[in-house]
Amino acid sequence: MGSSEVWAALDRWLAEGRTDEAAAQRGRARWARQIAAESATFAGVLIDLAERRDHVTLLLRSGRRHAGTITAVGADFVVLHSATADALVSLGALAGVRTDTSATEALGDRHTDLSLTLAEALASLAAERPRVLVHSGPDGVAGELRRGGLDVITLRLDNGTRSHLSTAGIDDVVLNP
Repeated sequence: MGSSEVWAALDRWLAEGRTDEAAAQRGRARWARQIAAESATFAGVLIDLAERRDHVTLLLRSGRRHAGTITAVGADFVVLHSATADALVSLGALAGVRTDTSATEALGDRHTDLSLTLAEALASLAAERPRVLVHSGPDGVAGELRRGGLDVITLRLDNGTRSHLSTAGIDDVVLNP
């Protein structure tokens, strides 16, 4: 076997090795994507979309929709910013989320580290006394957010009366509607 034949054999062996390694790498990448997809959560998808600053439409079980950019994901709610208003939406009220672009798929294989709940967020916001529109099912109640507790918020309605709402029943809260 001459030196040119040795070099040719070595080139073939290296090419086969590169081909085998590329195939193995594709297999590992496919397996990693499958594992990520199987460990996905809805909150994880929302976190991915928030980090990418994608414009989305949140689809609520009630039929309402909110369009904008997800700015935060809490323990049981998501914050959506739009040009007209911000909304806090209960994860339990969500039926789905639609992206407005054809960007890469959000895997959702991560979990939120935020332990802030919707009730806690509303209690914190109450100090600012914002005007809110609270939806619970098909009905909405508008007023000034006056107080937030462990599982209740209090609104001061325009006619001066008070409305006490269970945070467990809240679908969404639109700030400064």
